[in-house]
Amino acid sequence: MSYTNFLAFYHAYLASPKWRDIRSLALTRDCETCQSCNSHECLEVHHIHYKLLAREELDLSCLITLCRYCHEEEHRQQKKLRQLAFEYILKKKEAA
Repeated sequence: MSYTNFLAFYHAYLASPKWRDIRSLALTRDCETCQSCNSHECLEVHHIHYKLLAREELDLSCLITLCRYCHEEEHRQQKKLRQLAFEYILKKKEAA
């Protein structure tokens, strides 16, 4: 599946009744509280990983409730880690 196809599937899934139900389960489990800063405002449900995408009901631990700010920060940190990993791999390749 191409990245473009994945994004189309992902956005359609996030608009589905199934996702709304699973999102509600995660929010309830987390007491409608950001698990990073304890805020109750602007809550979102973050996929820790996508291994169970569209099958999250099998293991809700792949989801975490975060406020919008903490969710954005989580994605910023993930982007930094991916960039560092990419740079590390390039340096190793160049050294070989």
